Amino acid sequence: MKVKDPIAGYAVNPVVQILRHAVLRKVEKETSPVKLEQMYAFLNSQENSSFISDFQEMKDWASQYLPSSMVEELEANDMMIGEDFPENEAELEDFEAMVIDAERSGVVSDEDIQKLFSMAR
Repeated sequence: MKVKDPIAGYAVNPVVQILRHAVLRKVEKETSPVKLEQMYAFLNSQENSSFISDFQEMKDWASQYLPSSMVEELEANDMMIGEDFPENEAELEDFEAMVIDAERSGVVSDEDIQKLFSMAR
């Protein structure tokens, strides 16, 4: 293919969209927890990754330090596993202020915060 040939540029986006929808359809139809765990591990490129154990670990941590309403909200959002947080500068500042307040009040220790970040990675 030559640089001046525009077909590759136009074909990439629809092909990516078709592949994405095909993968999503397969995932949505899957009912086996074992198969879904394998998909999760593969997508995260982590051999020993387990969504179920990651979810439970994050839920246990959150239940220990956060109000139940916040834990329920996090649970509804799959404990934010795989999500980028914070997403913007304002959220980052709010999060940092919340962490500093929690440490000052004695609700959490520096070790607790480190554990949270190690789970979120």
